[in-house]
Amino acid sequence: MQEANSVGLSSDLAAKVMDGTIDIETLDEDTADLVSQFQEWYIFMPLYLELVRLFY
Repeated sequence: MQEANSVGLSSDLAAKVMDGTIDIETLDEDTADLVSQFQEWYIFMPLYLELVRLFY
């Protein structure tokens, strides 16, 4: 989670990512990029790590 927090996304938007209520289409390009980076760390990285653990 430390990596996700280091992206610099506001706590309000981070909470929306975590609860699934974020609408990236309503954000400006820079903020949407921050959301995408946060999502990579918060959502996708744990999944990747689990796949690595399962298959290697």
